[in-house]
Amino acid sequence: GDENNVTVVVVDTSGNEGIYSITINWIDDTPPDITSPKPIEFSEGKAPSDLKWSWEEKFQTKVTLSLDNDVIVILGSDANSLSVSKSELDKLESGNHKFELIVTDSSGNNYAEDIRIVVNKKSSGNGFITGISLIQSIAALITTLIILKKRKTNNK
Repeated sequence: GDENNVTVVVVDTSGNEGIYSITINWIDDTPPDITSPKPIEFSEGKAPSDLKWSWEEKFQTKVTLSLDNDVIVILGSDANSLSVSKSELDKLESGNHKFELIVTDSSGNNYAEDIRIVVNKKSSGNGFITGISLIQSIAALITTLIILKKRKTNNK
């Protein structure tokens, strides 16, 4: 917080003077107002947009951004916003990731906001049927084989 010196001077009608000084230390226990991006999910190399944070904290001394518990950015007391570009997000490997923004104030308080990012593997695009389409295709094939077997049995 801020430190302020206050001096009070009192003079009576006879001209006698009394002086008293005091130092007031403001203790900041108010968390900053942090605006964080929403959690997102996307495929590798296909991030939809930048991630943007902004905050208001009168007494901030440091801002730290971590990705999966590794510090990637440290800012000083004059910063009030931070972005991670779409091109940087496109470099993330598939899996679950956590971005954590920590704002530290002059009283030593840390305020954290985190968001989760899910990056899905790129589809192979090699023409093979995957997922639900594969299950539907197998079910259709089994149904066809059962019908053909019944017809063959009925024709005997």
